[in-house]
Amino acid sequence: MLSTAFSERCCNYVVTSISRYNGLKKISGGEILPLSDSACKAAKAQPKAYRLTDGHGLYLLVQPNGSKLWQLIYRFQGSKQRTLSMGKYPIVSLADAREIRTKALNGLAHGRDPAEAKKGVVPDGATFEHVASEWHAVWKVGKTAAHAERVWARLKRDGFTEIGSKDIRSITSADILRMVRKVEARGNIDTSKRLKSDVSNVFQFAIPDGKASIDPTHGLNRALKAKPKVRHHAALSPAGLGELTLQIDHYDGETVTRLGLQFTLLTAVRTKETRFMRWEEIDGAMWRIPPERMKMKRPHIVPLSKQALEVLAEVRKLSRGDLVFSTDDTAMSENTMLFALYRMGYHGKQTVHGLRTLFSTIANEKGWNADWIEMQLAHDEEDDSREAYNAAEYLPGRTEMLQWWADYVDGERYKAVIG
Repeated sequence: MLSTAFSERCCNYVVTSISRYNGLKKISGGEILPLSDSACKAAKAQPKAYRLTDGHGLYLLVQPNGSKLWQLIYRFQGSKQRTLSMGKYPIVSLADAREIRTKALNGLAHGRDPAEAKKGVVPDGATFEHVASEWHAVWKVGKTAAHAERVWARLKRDGFTEIGSKDIRSITSADILRMVRKVEARGNIDTSKRLKSDVSNVFQFAIPDGKASIDPTHGLNRALKAKPKVRHHAALSPAGLGELTLQIDHYDGETVTRLGLQFTLLTAVRTKETRFMRWEEIDGAMWRIPPERMKMKRPHIVPLSKQALEVLAEVRKLSRGDLVFSTDDTAMSENTMLFALYRMGYHGKQTVHGLRTLFSTIANEKGWNADWIEMQLAHDEEDDSREAYNAAEYLPGRTEMLQWWADYVDGERYKAVIG
């Protein structure tokens, strides 16, 4: 049954004078006795049509020919009494009819006419495209114009053609998956993941003010096609992460080398970026890498987890110059960390660059935002122009993600210790 509180909220909409209808039963105190399925089955045709009432405007109309129809009576914004037909019993069960009634009353409480909703008429401002435009107007503030335009073009091309005209509340996970599948079918796996992320952002924007109640993109990661793997750098499977962290922790070579490996694992940066890291680039809990040291020649910001900051505090005691991972202010050799992994027994199994692969694989498997992951890895595969890149983009989300990653690494280390 609908809750008393919900009924009271909808009392301005539902016809309350239903006690005059035939077939109405009451229990002590005047409360309407809900129908049972057995009562619906047992209802026999009579010379005149009559109604078996379930409450809150819902009744079963039994016609002289024996046909049984579900109907709902209501008023919309002060209008005359209206009737919503809901289908034949038993094709539409009692439970189905009650669920339809609940949705209809919920729509009324939010200013939507159930009859119009049934016809597929979407209220102004409720389509996915309209809400997406509102989200984009807010989201693009602080973004580069080129990047904002690229995201909007992706939604227009691949999103709005499929779900743009739909009521945002009616969009299901299946709708999103069909949309993404069409992009995957073109071979654009990266674009399909970005599109799913864009759509998720729209729903996350819509939920707080009641324009949507859920994000139907959640749980779709396992249903999406994986990006074809190009294994240039050896990397362990996620199951090997715990043992790897223990091997690094107990490395018997140079302490700076061990700390460099730990820091690289925690930040998912390239080997070169760790080797040439300078103290002046650290800004509180952020590491600001200048463009000349990045592969894509763009500035990059790396959020530093608590564990990464602890590594820096330890290496600070050993550092003797501007370079972080150096005891004599000369850069660590290109292969120092790689050869350390070889000494641990990982030759052909794990490279330093492969630590990035481990992070990417696990973060994607755990459902983190694909754009956050790609930005953290300093990838920008869709558009290589400087104007489309914003080093601070997704920074709050990436900060949360890297702290999660550091905690996850600690957890895998603990599992390896206890066996």
